[in-house]
Amino acid sequence: TASTLKDYANYTKQETAVKAYELAAAKTAAEAEIAKLSFHTATIDDATKLATAKSQLAAAKTKIDAFAALGGTASTLKDYANYTKQETAVVDYENQAAVNAEAAKYETAVTIANTVKAGEDITGKLITLKAGKTANKDVQLTSAITTNTNSYLSKVVDTYYLAKQATKGATDNTVVVTLTFTKDGKTATKDVTVTIQPQA
Repeated sequence: TASTLKDYANYTKQETAVKAYELAAAKTAAEAEIAKLSFHTATIDDATKLATAKSQLAAAKTKIDAFAALGGTASTLKDYANYTKQETAVVDYENQAAVNAEAAKYETAVTIANTVKAGEDITGKLITLKAGKTANKDVQLTSAITTNTNSYLSKVVDTYYLAKQATKGATDNTVVVTLTFTKDGKTATKDVTVTIQPQA
């Protein structure tokens, strides 16, 4: 039994001392990387800053993980809150970028042909992706009628219907539908101008 060995206590003392030194060194290294973080207060507003912020986080995470692997508790590190703030800033920027990019994929103006009958479902005609674009399933899309002159459109839950056709020579035949894109609390909107083609 190891504990019966002469002076075995010296072994355990030295083992403890080594572990304590390694933990202290890891703590110092982790806090040094955390101190290099610059976007817990500065604004991330372009791709270059995003890349820098992510690189800083990756370097800090490596040291923080090493500290934790030795039994350290990350939250006890000096200025650890700055690390979590920068993490949040990166996620917020990426989510905002995602909804902005999604909004850009959709048409801003559509026309409902005069051959469409009153009562028809026109959802797919007024919420339309640009050619070659694919919807991002991680971004939630909702919509609402924001201008509905002469009540040309109606909406039931998420389905839009042509309430009535535009008469020949009509000039009040436009409607605005606002699309809202959401991802984890970040949003972007796009107005779609819908023209109801007058009867010939």
